[in-house]
Amino acid sequence: MSSQENIETVKENLLENAKISIQLGMEDYKLTKNDNKRKISAIRNIFSGLILLYKYKLILISPKDKPYIYITAINSKVTKEIYDGTFGEKTPTNTVDVHNIKKNLKNLDIRIDGNLLNFINKARNSIEHFYHTQDIDILELIVKSFLLIEGFYEDYLKNNLEMSLKDFLGNEIYQLILENKDIYDKKLSECHQSFTNIEFPDDILKDIFIKNIECPYCLSHLIKYQSGDYENLSLHCTYCLNGQCLDKYDVLGLTHHTIKDGGDFREECPECGEYTIFLDNICLECAFEKDPDKDYERENYLNYLLEKDD
Repeated sequence: MSSQENIETVKENLLENAKISIQLGMEDYKLTKNDNKRKISAIRNIFSGLILLYKYKLILISPKDKPYIYITAINSKVTKEIYDGTFGEKTPTNTVDVHNIKKNLKNLDIRIDGNLLNFINKARNSIEHFYHTQDIDILELIVKSFLLIEGFYEDYLKNNLEMSLKDFLGNEIYQLILENKDIYDKKLSECHQSFTNIEFPDDILKDIFIKNIECPYCLSHLIKYQSGDYENLSLHCTYCLNGQCLDKYDVLGLTHHTIKDGGDFREECPECGEYTIFLDNICLECAFEKDPDKDYERENYLNYLLEKDD
């Protein structure tokens, strides 16, 4: 078999394995209603399928004489190949990890949602290591993985493969994904609707709140209002059982633990005078929007000197 025939076989196998992984993941997900252990294999298979699609594309756009240059992990095993100029020519023993896949895609001007990929990868790892499977609902991970798969396929694979994602995955699996996406969208809408019980100081704070909240334990965005006013909110995560009594600083990633560990984000608001936190340059107490180019501390000091002279 020639090297060109070999690489074509590798590409076909990668693509087929990506498809099978996603299909198996969705079939596992269907079985999670009666078998919690299937949750781990479901998200593991779907995530694996996504990663294989990335690697397929990286091989697809590699130089013909070095088809593995973008998927080969750089370590001591390939030092000689790097120096003699043959790096990327042979089938790799170790392939790139998620971090380097992101890096290589970015360098090749292939755009993916890196933050969403990080979220899924981190949550997947947490499920495999730290959670009891009966305590979590993996619907959000399934849906968000699909968003990455769908976006990447439409933008970077559809033209090469000359088929829709529905045809690639099969109609049954594709429809199952869409059904679960609708379920997730409904759950997320219910969570957002629960925030109408909160009287925010300003509508912009509600928008910032919805945009930034996530469970500090599982990173889910399915956070629901429980009780209390804006100053004393009690929220809970509908995704995991750990986040059952959260305050607004918990879900914004600004807990007392963060402050205690040296991450004190608080500062005096020039408008309301509260020692508070700014998100997206907006005061969480009064919704004052801070000019990021303005030095308020220096301005206050100069005003103090002027008043002192008077």
